[in-house]
Amino acid sequence: MTLSNTQHWSRWRERLSDISPLKAVVFVALLTPALVQAGTLAFGPPLAQPVTDTIHMLGEWAVYFLMATLAITPLRQIAKWPRLIVVRRMIGVTAFFYALAHVIAYVVDNNFKLAHVLSEIALRTYLTIGAAGVVILAVLAATSTTGMVRRLGGKAWQRLHRIVYLAAFAAVIHFFLQAKEDIWTPTLVAGIAGWLLLYRLILWTRGSAAASRPATVFAITVIATLGTALAECLYLLYKFGAPLQATIAMQLDIAPPGPRPALVLAIMGLTIVAVAVCRQGAGAATRDRLLSGWQAVRRREA
Repeated sequence: MTLSNTQHWSRWRERLSDISPLKAVVFVALLTPALVQAGTLAFGPPLAQPVTDTIHMLGEWAVYFLMATLAITPLRQIAKWPRLIVVRRMIGVTAFFYALAHVIAYVVDNNFKLAHVLSEIALRTYLTIGAAGVVILAVLAATSTTGMVRRLGGKAWQRLHRIVYLAAFAAVIHFFLQAKEDIWTPTLVAGIAGWLLLYRLILWTRGSAAASRPATVFAITVIATLGTALAECLYLLYKFGAPLQATIAMQLDIAPPGPRPALVLAIMGLTIVAVAVCRQGAGAATRDRLLSGWQAVRRREA
């Protein structure tokens, strides 16, 4: 075996050793939506518009994975789980490929008429915004390799990759505009994006310790929840003329068809607050006080 072959095999062994259970689970999760859609098209009942259905599925999951990418930093800081950073690039690149497949499926749906597709992108606002988001994700994916990080330098690379929030903004607006009447999911996604952006702004200005405090996470949740509720109320007033008082009352209604996006966001945010309390030491201190009290009672009884 030559030296080059030995080095090649060593590199493969290093790559295989880097595959952790966390990476394996995330990899399967990232592939699952595409595999489910492929299985539905191949073995499920015939769909009325299979290509259109696939376009929507790919676009929606691109947005979901983009939000998941942005959520890695808050989760690893709040939950004290630094290992999460190893899957951020994987999720981000997957978001780009779902977005790219979304565009390709749209081209297929238009019979590969590229001139027509480009004219549609130029003339339809929501398509223009969506295309801009895909271009930004392409830049981020192309510069996500370790070699590009070294070539650009750490600080320059970090500054460049902050444009991911422009991609997220474009994705949310595109998602919202193409949804037409059913805005439940786009509204929730917009609320999540707002929560993540608020966290990131505090992280940039005050540091990770301040951003991950339970009180800060609670404040972010309150602001994002109220903003989401207000945005939905104003949209329903503008689009359908729904009475503002009725839409405000609707925000706390959990009857069918279910809770509104703002309430779901509040539950998600309060869950993260609970995690912050437990992981920042407050939970441990409370448990210690309870344990000490219980032991004192046992000593008195003895």
